[in-house]
Order: sequence, then C-alpha cells, then structure tokens
Amino acid sequence: MKTHFFIIAFLFITFNFKINAQDLITNQDVIAMKSAKITDDVILAKITASQCDFDLSTTGLIDLKNAKISDKITNQMFISSPPIETITNEDIIRMYQAKVSNNIIISKMIATNHNFDISSDGLISLTSKKIPKKIVKFMIEQPQGEGNIESLNNNKERNYSDRRNSNKTNKTKPKVAPIEYTFNNIIVESSPTPEFSFRPYYLSDETLKNLERADASIDVKVLAFGYGGSETFYTVFPSQSKCRFSAGNIAPIIVKLDDNSDPSEIFYLVKAKEVKKDRRRFIMSKMSLGGKGADLSNNIVQLEFKKIKDNIYQILVPDNLQSGEYGFMPINPNKEASTIKITCFGID
Repeated sequence: MKTHFFIIAFLFITFNFKINAQDLITNQDVIAMKSAKITDDVILAKITASQCDFDLSTTGLIDLKNAKISDKITNQMFISSPPIETITNEDIIRMYQAKVSNNIIISKMIATNHNFDISSDGLISLTSKKIPKKIVKFMIEQPQGEGNIESLNNNKERNYSDRRNSNKTNKTKPKVAPIEYTFNNIIVESSPTPEFSFRPYYLSDETLKNLERADASIDVKVLAFGYGGSETFYTVFPSQSKCRFSAGNIAPIIVKLDDNSDPSEIFYLVKAKEVKKDRRRFIMSKMSLGGKGADLSNNIVQLEFKKIKDNIYQILVPDNLQSGEYGFMPINPNKEASTIKITCFGID
C-alpha cells in the first residue's frame, strides 16, 4: 500500500513539473523569438503571460545585447524575473565596454544587490574607463544596497537622485468607487438568427445589424522605463467606432453561441482606457516591476444575459454606460496571435 502511495505521489510531482516547465521561458527563448523576426510587442506579450527564469547576470545582459534584444524587452525581463546576485565596479565596466545601453546598466544597478568601490582609486578607475557621469553618480549615491524591485514601482521618472528621499511618505491617490450599473433594458422576446456565432449584433427594426468588427493588435506599454511595470493593451484604429449609441439608448444586442455554451465564459465588455488621436486602447493586463498582476475589475463592465431561444441570447448591457469607446473581448484569446478580432461600439 505504501509503495503504491509513493509511486502515485512521484508520478503526480513529475507530471506537474513537466506542465510547469512547458510555460517557463528563458533568455534562449527570447533570443530565438527575436531571431525568428517575431515583433517586440508579441515577445513582450509572451513574457508577461508566462513564467520566466531569465539570466540577467552581467554575462546574460551582454549576451542579450549581442543578440540585439531591445531595451524595452530587457526591461520587461527585469520586471518578470528579478536578478539575484551582487554586482561590483567590474560588472559595470564589463557591461559598458560590451556596449550595453546606459539605461539597462542603471536598471541592473537598481534591481540587483550591489557593492561599489567609490574610493578615490575606484572613481579614478571608472573615469579612466570612460563610464558615463550619470552611472558614476548613481554609484556614489548608492554604493551599497539590496536590489528592491518593489521600490521601483514608485519611480515615475528616471530621476535616480530621488532614491535619497525614498523614506519620505508618499501621498496615495484616493480609490475610485466602482460604478453601480443599472439594467433597465428593452427585453426582446424574439430575434432573427445571427449569421455568425460568437459575434454580437444589434437589433434595429427587427433586423440584426453589424457592430464594428475591428482588428486589434497587442501593444505593450512600459511604464517609467520599466520601473513602473507594464500594461498590455488591445489597440484598435481609428480613435472612434463608427457604430454609436446615445447614452441610455443602447439597442438590444444579440449573440449566437454553439453547443449550449455559457455566454459569460466567452467574452467580456471593457471600456477603452486610452483614446488617442488615431487609436483606442483596451487594457488586457497590468504587471508591477516585481511581476505582480494588478486588479483590473474596475475596467470591466458588468453584463447580464437573457436566453431568447436555443443558443441565442440577448446581452444586457447597462443602460447607464458612460460616454466612451467599448469593446467585447474574448476571454481566451490566442496568445500566440499578434492580432485578434473584437466587436466595438461607442457611447455619445
């Protein structure tokens, strides 16, 4: 009996290890994706969606630089897999001589335990090696210290002298209360059958009409040069949907599913977080520098569903939606794809 128990336990542990290992990405995976000419935005999305075990030692950073990995990707690697080691003057000199960018060298100093020699001899050596002044200045201000990833989340600008004032109390912004949605929708008892499944339509004059179908590309925004974490968006062009409703007067929205699927597990509705001159950006995820995910529930609009007939539902959208741009997002998109189709509309 005991033998059977240990065999089962061993198989369970081995099975779980293999599953977890499948999602673990390393420097070589990043370099391989870059060599295959996969775009930076897709690589960034893969990093944020995966478990990571990156080598961000001095040697590892030099290898990434030689492989032409961008600073944007390297900063995201710091966010997802903070380094564990202690660096000295020699590491700084090695990175600089290998032409690692100044930004990445400073990222490395902030994120890693360090013990710098800032004696007269040490500074003479750094100057003779032509180490830039801003790097030397940082070394003087922080000669010894531990890498503190979380503390970098509060850095909104690359002003490293602010580290001397890090013990000052920061004012916190008040939390915004979540919107209380109301549902005073027109309930329809019948509807034409939509042409395509999993695509919302709106009902007008007993006819189903198309909402905007847009190509959304994955776009990763690195905050404060990586020290504020990162946000991943679906980006849609142009800035406004051509399909629009007036506030409080949203047409009934109908969707057809397959195989008695639960509509609440297919997609969700989100308001665009950013609207620029030529684009809309719908947030997918947000990660801190330490790799911790943020709560984005306030960005998601509450939905209700009413079954009209087999596999056909009315999506009950809140009647008090605020003005702005909205999109129905797939809950389980293809993470390997660089673009997806989403359904959009606007509220005036």
